[in-house]
Order: sequence, then structure tokens, then C-alpha cells
Amino acid sequence: MPISLNYGRDTALQSGGVLVGLFGGLFGSGTGAGIAFLYVICAVCMLLVSLVGFFIVVVRHQD
Repeated sequence: MPISLNYGRDTALQSGGVLVGLFGGLFGSGTGAGIAFLYVICAVCMLLVSLVGFFIVVVRHQD
């Protein structure tokens, strides 16, 4: 049986899951809550990468 990455993410945000106490109020605990959580995590990571690139002067001045 193949391991699915969707299983851990989706079940963690379903009712009674591990992450419901932390993120349930923000993302909910229904269908699609795991995808919304993943989307926000990816957006925060992209923001951090762009801020690091902006504050390193050598990278910022590359053309």
C-alpha cells in the first residue's frame, strides 16, 4: 500500500485531529482544511525567502 501525503495532513485537521486545537479556528476542520493549511505554509515560506533575498545586499543588487 503506497504512503499518501494527503493522509497525514487531512487527518490532522479533521475533527479530533492533532492540529485542530492550534489551527482549527483559523482553517476549520472540514474538507479542504489541510489544503488551506498547506497553502498558507507555502506562502509564508515564499515570503521568508523573498525577505532574506531582499536583505542580503549582494543578492538584491544582482541584475
